Amino acid sequence: MTAQRSRRPASIVAAALVIGIFIASGCGGSPGSTVSLASPSPTVAALSRRQLTHYLTAVTAVLASKASPSKATFDPTRPAGWLRFRASVVLGLRTEMHKQLKLRAIKPPPSLRSAHARLLAAYADDIRALTILSGSLLLHTPYGRWQASYRSRSQGSLRELSQWDVTVATQARYEHVKLPDALRHLISSAP
Repeated sequence: MTAQRSRRPASIVAAALVIGIFIASGCGGSPGSTVSLASPSPTVAALSRRQLTHYLTAVTAVLASKASPSKATFDPTRPAGWLRFRASVVLGLRTEMHKQLKLRAIKPPPSLRSAHARLLAAYADDIRALTILSGSLLLHTPYGRWQASYRSRSQGSLRELSQWDVTVATQARYEHVKLPDALRHLISSAP
C-alpha cells in the first residue's frame, strides 16, 4: 500500500502562510479600522529620562575632573624650555587617557550611543594630538614639522566634541531633563 501525497505548489503554501500570519497578528482587520501609533507609555518615558539623567551625571563627573594646572608655557623659539613644557603635556595626556577609560565604562542610553561614540572619538583624537606633541617635544623636532599634524588632530577632537555637545543638549531638551550645571558650563565654554 502506497499512500499518495498531494502536491500543492509552493506558492500556494507560502501565500496561505502569509495570510495566516496576518490574521494571527491582527493585521488585515476590517476595512474601516485604523492603526494608531501611540506615544511611548509614561513608564517608557520615565525610564528614558532616568537613563539620560544617569548618563549625564556620570559623564559630567568624568569631564569636570581636571588635572592639576601647569604653569609651564610653550615658546617655540626656545627649545631649552620644551622638556619642562613636555612634563605638563604628559600630565595632560595621562589625564585624558584616564578620562577616556572612565568614559568607556559608561553605558549610554540607546538614543545617545552614536553621540557617546563621538565623545570617545574626540578623546582618542585628543590623545593622539597630545602624543604627537609629547614625542615632538622630547625629540626636539622643529616646531614647523609637527605643529600642523598636532593642530589637525586637535581640531578633529573639537569637531567631535561639539557634535556630542549638540546631540546631548538636544536630547536633554527633548526628554525635559535639565543638564547638570557643570556640564552646561563645559558645553557653553566649548569653542
